[in-house]
Amino acid sequence: MSVTLLWVLAAGMVIGAICLIAHDRREVRIERFRMLKMSGENLFKDIQNILRYTKTRKLDVLEIHSDYILFRYFHPDPWEEQFRLTHYGYRPLSPTRMRTLAFLIRAQYEELGDPVRYRFGKTKRYGRYGNKNISYFFVVKSAHKTSLGRANGYTGVTRQNLVIRRND
Repeated sequence: MSVTLLWVLAAGMVIGAICLIAHDRREVRIERFRMLKMSGENLFKDIQNILRYTKTRKLDVLEIHSDYILFRYFHPDPWEEQFRLTHYGYRPLSPTRMRTLAFLIRAQYEELGDPVRYRFGKTKRYGRYGNKNISYFFVVKSAHKTSLGRANGYTGVTRQNLVIRRND
């Protein structure tokens, strides 16, 4: 009886794993379709116009909220821009569209998709009356930010111009 029970449990685990893999593949296919659909929309084209600044300015934080998108740059001089959706005639984003937009930006811009340079995440904040506010963000990692600062005219102490004196 125990051998039969083990075979039934093993078969159940295999069937469960197959169902999970099929469900995951379906979700990936649906997300790709949403990304393809959103890439042709005017909203993404407007955001691409703003993201063109990332070639001349270095992006510190990119936050995607339901009603605005925040761009914060740190080099050559600190600068912040908010893309308010309602000011440009767009409706607030649903959580699904926010996730799709975040994945689309991550796929289109290789620098933001690089896990060595930027951290990608999701935050949930609860409001005063229990409403949930979800946002997605890209934040530059401190090692990459330091390397960018040093590559672009860093004037601090480096190993080459540091003089070590000994009292011998």
